[in-house]
Amino acid sequence: MPSDHTQAWIAAYTRPRWEKVVASQLLKVGIQSYVPIRREVRQWSDRKKTVEVPLLPSYVLVQLDPTHYQKVFQADGIVRVITFNRRLAVIRSSEIDLLHGLKGPMNLSLFHQVSSKPRKRSGLRAVPLQDFVGRSFGLRERVELP
Repeated sequence: MPSDHTQAWIAAYTRPRWEKVVASQLLKVGIQSYVPIRREVRQWSDRKKTVEVPLLPSYVLVQLDPTHYQKVFQADGIVRVITFNRRLAVIRSSEIDLLHGLKGPMNLSLFHQVSSKPRKRSGLRAVPLQDFVGRSFGLRERVELP
């Protein structure tokens, strides 16, 4: 494997619900990958259960030398790698570090709006995102992060 200074993060699109399988297959062939996970409560007719689901459905983040990106296709379930203007879309390490900094699976049930007044600046009370400040656009709608 090349040294770390030639390594870059790219996103690979997978078959639906194959993110964890693809990540383990890539690990077996010596390619580092990352699947950010969040916790979600799912309800069936007879019970509720907390399950771990990918934060980015159908995507696996892969670290490798961009000139050798074809190696990701060694894993079953990879559909394609993400490109922009016919060039490989490279993800900044700072963005991957942000995802790693969320300290384990996020529990989205912790997320709630601090203020119900639209366009008022407010903080998020979820522990992994406690330092972010956003602007609310109304109850149960989008929040912009700077």
